[in-house]
Amino acid sequence: IGGNQFNDTRIHHFDADGTTVLNNQYLFFDTDTAPGSGDASTPDVAVSSATSALFVWFEVSTSFTHSIRARFYNPATAALDVAGDFDVLSSTVSGTTFSDPHVVALNNGSYAIAATVTPPSGESYIAFSIVSSSGTLVASDTLVGTDTNGADDLQLSLTALTTGVLV
Repeated sequence: IGGNQFNDTRIHHFDADGTTVLNNQYLFFDTDTAPGSGDASTPDVAVSSATSALFVWFEVSTSFTHSIRARFYNPATAALDVAGDFDVLSSTVSGTTFSDPHVVALNNGSYAIAATVTPPSGESYIAFSIVSSSGTLVASDTLVGTDTNGADDLQLSLTALTTGVLV
């Protein structure tokens, strides 16, 4: 996966032998494709089963609101979910930015998504959301640690253990 020079996000699907799927075609999953409709970058992907993958990315809209967005993908059929993109981390506080999104598959088929959040106060922290395999937000915008300790929280890493524990 990756972003191109127009800041759209795309999938290039390969099989286990490195052979391209979809006849070397790209699937764009950042659906804001009109010129000036927003920029998407820093994508990440996790796969929970042969038929479920979740892509996440950082997006800045034309009104300069920031969010972490997601879209389901079926690796078995190489099809994007028709429901489209949805926010997994966002803020109504003007000036809040998100960066460095990561996603992992959990042992129950859900996904955990974490990102760095920087509010207007400038001290960044880590937040996460959990999305069920059906796309329901199980937990949203959950703060990890504190945003008032005087130190920025940066460069996160996210891992799901086989027991279902998220670290």
